[in-house]
Amino acid sequence: GHSSKSYRAAVEFAYAVRGRDYRGNQIKLGVAVSGSRAAAEKVTAKYPLNGAVDVHYDPANPGTAALENPTGMTWLILAVAAACFALTAYTLGVFK
Repeated sequence: GHSSKSYRAAVEFAYAVRGRDYRGNQIKLGVAVSGSRAAAEKVTAKYPLNGAVDVHYDPANPGTAALENPTGMTWLILAVAAACFALTAYTLGVFK
């Protein structure tokens, strides 16, 4: 059979909220991306060993955190979905 390798960037970070220490390993909350080795290395290069990082965490649950805020991508996906829905509705004559 056919086999291929897939790589995923691995990072770990430590942060403190209201005097309590936490550790995390998610780059984007709820998103695990894998692909080529070059892509994984590009992501890990953004977060050098022992470098300072901005951590985005849930104020109601500070143990839930990530290095990147994926909301920009979420809005893009929603916009594309809405555009597809509108185009389909127009094609079917819903707006007539």
